[in-house]
Amino acid sequence: MRGKTVPDMITRFFSLRDLGHAAIKDQTAKAPDLCSGADPATRGQGDGTRRREFIRLLGGAAVAWPLTTSAQQAERVRRIGVLMDGTATDMTLQAYVAALRTGLQKLGWTAGQNLRIQDRWAESDSGRMRTYATELVTLGADVILTGNTPIVQELQRQTRTIPIVFVALGDPVATGVVASLARPGGNATGFMNPPPSVSGKWLELLKEIAPSIKCQSPAHD
Repeated sequence: MRGKTVPDMITRFFSLRDLGHAAIKDQTAKAPDLCSGADPATRGQGDGTRRREFIRLLGGAAVAWPLTTSAQQAERVRRIGVLMDGTATDMTLQAYVAALRTGLQKLGWTAGQNLRIQDRWAESDSGRMRTYATELVTLGADVILTGNTPIVQELQRQTRTIPIVFVALGDPVATGVVASLARPGGNATGFMNPPPSVSGKWLELLKEIAPSIKCQSPAHD
């Protein structure tokens, strides 16, 4: 499923959930949507850049999908499950969730009105991760969002019908989260870290934009 930001993707899944599991499976199978992003699991390696990119993905206002009508939105409250690996006191993770709320509100989904966000915090504990994954599935979330490979894998063991949106996984193909980058398949899709091979492409693009440059000095914060 194509979408420029996480809110775009979630909004589209709301519509597909109304059409049933077959529609979701069809869209994820077609969707070369594994865009590059930043993985919060790699903190300490350019945290500032990764934090800004993560928040952009969660809170961006790009409207890639048409909103459902007001009448459709009023039919029932949509539920988004958010399962994070960290703690509820982690201010960076709280900023991610806040950005998600803001991005969804720009698309017409407001918590406490037509939307309910159910967040859970695994605190790097595998037992809590399994418990909360089961809980969110049992509660009937319309979409579940996470940014951690083991959590996605656990969610996939729990459900093959609820859409799972991940943000900035390392290598979703190698870990078995998706079948391929071109055709993810299953019920999981999202955004991944850029592979090392992409750095060469960045330099090629830079040379095309500014051919007079003779020396490049990469930097990150």
